[in-house]
Amino acid sequence: MAQHYPGCREVIGEGYKRRGITEEAIPTLISSLSPGTLKQYDSTPQICVARTLKFYLTSTSAVRKGNEFLFLTYKKPYHRATAQTISRWLKDVLGRSGIDTSVFKAHSVRHASTSAAFRAGANIECIRNAAGWSEKSNVFAKFYNRPLCLAENFAEKVFQK
Repeated sequence: MAQHYPGCREVIGEGYKRRGITEEAIPTLISSLSPGTLKQYDSTPQICVARTLKFYLTSTSAVRKGNEFLFLTYKKPYHRATAQTISRWLKDVLGRSGIDTSVFKAHSVRHASTSAAFRAGANIECIRNAAGWSEKSNVFAKFYNRPLCLAENFAEKVFQK
């Protein structure tokens, strides 16, 4: 049987190693992850987070030098990217995508992606889980109150053509 999530387990395992988790505990931790956490999007590799993350970690391995933070600045001396830096990067991508950045900021990405998933028919529980919202959160459900389809994969709905 082919591996459903090629490369993802290795990337996650490397992250656990960097955090000091023992080699013996890593397989148990990885096996407890849900399929949605590890899914690789073979139909659209240019938007596959798993592939991009693996490529990024491989590409930056030479400049990491023990740095455990995921995002590093792209200019020397390659230190960890702060929240403000990541926000600036997101705003730059929004601008290059033709989005009015005087209205929409980096935080808008989260709202836009969850709204797009909802409009495409993703289940509220799926959206809550993907966005990291609590099970008891009713704000999203009240604001977007309309009939829902069966539980679907959040990312597949967002990137559906």
